[in-house]
Amino acid sequence: MALDSIWVKRKRNTKITATGQDEDYARLQSSIEQKTGFTIPFEGKYKWIAFVYSKVNNALPVAKRCFGVFEDGCVKIRGI
Repeated sequence: MALDSIWVKRKRNTKITATGQDEDYARLQSSIEQKTGFTIPFEGKYKWIAFVYSKVNNALPVAKRCFGVFEDGCVKIRGI
């Protein structure tokens, strides 16, 4: 199975640095790229996202089937 996406969720009540949330994500992106050697494009921040559960194991969501809304209101639907 190939992985082509990473979703990151900030812990509740996590302090955002003085430089702001966008710079925090940019720093994380840079760190991942340096450690893995892969380029990681930043697609955007979601207001919410839902993962559809597997037909084989209904306790596990399927990463390739999801839908959600970006902060700018654009809708993303994948594999549905």
